[in-house]
Amino acid sequence: MCILETLFMLMATVVAFLYKGGDFYPLLISSGILFGVGISLYAIGFRANEYTAGRREGMLTVSLTWILLSCWECCLSTWEDISTI
Repeated sequence: MCILETLFMLMATVVAFLYKGGDFYPLLISSGILFGVGISLYAIGFRANEYTAGRREGMLTVSLTWILLSCWECCLSTWEDISTI
């Protein structure tokens, strides 16, 4: 998935290059980082056993991730409100 997203970021990098935008190098660096992460995750997942995680584990992972990110955003917005007082 990260490799596919890298291709879309590279399209944005090409557009930034053609229009001589100032965000060419940051997009290029971000694309490289994302490609490296994608290749790393692909290499890790390629050797993994296909039967280690099922629907139940996937649903649990997604649900806990949503709860964790919601709590994180709540803490950040609370911290922002406290810091403006």
